[in-house]
Amino acid sequence: MNKTIAIGIMLAGTLFAQSQEAGNTSGRKVVEVRHLSGARFEIVVSFLNQFMLPGQATYSTDLKSVLFRGSPEAIVAAEALLKKFDVPQNPEATKANSTFQFRIYLVEASPDEGQSGATPSDITSAVDQMKKNFQYKSYRLLDTLLMQSKANGVSEVSGILPSTGVPLTYEMSQGGSSVDENKTILIRSFKFVMHFPVKVSEGSSQMSRASIHTDLTIRQGQKLVVGKLSKDQSRNAMFLIITADIQ
Repeated sequence: MNKTIAIGIMLAGTLFAQSQEAGNTSGRKVVEVRHLSGARFEIVVSFLNQFMLPGQATYSTDLKSVLFRGSPEAIVAAEALLKKFDVPQNPEATKANSTFQFRIYLVEASPDEGQSGATPSDITSAVDQMKKNFQYKSYRLLDTLLMQSKANGVSEVSGILPSTGVPLTYEMSQGGSSVDENKTILIRSFKFVMHFPVKVSEGSSQMSRASIHTDLTIRQGQKLVVGKLSKDQSRNAMFLIITADIQ
């Protein structure tokens, strides 16, 4: 074979192979992820992006998906790697790092008609259930309290309740919270104490208290009714409606 022709054939073969390699980056596939999130999601996709070169891997945290661009072989290999990384994290580590936010609605109940006030839509269903279970005619929201806690950490808050007619102070605490695999939260040693003045004689009063002290179990999204607390010489009562969120 003529030497010039042989060189030409070799060059043509090289160009054809390069053309095939470039053409192999045209495949696309979107793969949904189930467990990856946050910084770990970003690290995994960055690794896959390097693995696929000259292909590409991009991701969307909102859509929980990865888009692969590359040769069919590279996409298959990258998807297999993604599945190895897209697994649940250690459940015990996840539970140990949980943060809980408790929202406590203080609701006053009265046996008299016409004393109801506006209640948030978040607790409408709970108040409706209380109306069926108790003889009180009117319900109104006194205050909404927030309490946060790390897993197994203690927390406490205190303050003054508004719109009660008499000065009421409160103390609230919990002795450690944990969550199980069903997202059921155990609140250990939940305590709510209300302090209020009691008239003992004309022009004289002394402070009294009513309290709740118990362990609680609540599911995320549940509205748990706890109570009731009553002030001396009062026909009204106070209930706590508690919700919990795992962050």
